[in-house]
Amino acid sequence: MALAFVRLRPGIVGETKRTTHLVEVVAETGELTFLPGFGYPTLCTLYLQPNSFDILGEMQGMPCDRCLLKSPSPEPAPALVLDEAS
Repeated sequence: MALAFVRLRPGIVGETKRTTHLVEVVAETGELTFLPGFGYPTLCTLYLQPNSFDILGEMQGMPCDRCLLKSPSPEPAPALVLDEAS
């Protein structure tokens, strides 16, 4: 599952509510998932309206805790092999 970082634009909500949310990206088109009549759903089930948010190139600011909890786990790190001589 590909995800994009998005954040509501200044003036839409107060600064303390401008957390970075996660929105699923449609694999076939590379566009954000959009549900007609609702908007762009975040992993925390907030629906963002067109032109109300910015797409970020990387995580910026405070992340949305609920989006992080619902995000897929990263790939496990490879097992470390320790040299017996160490």
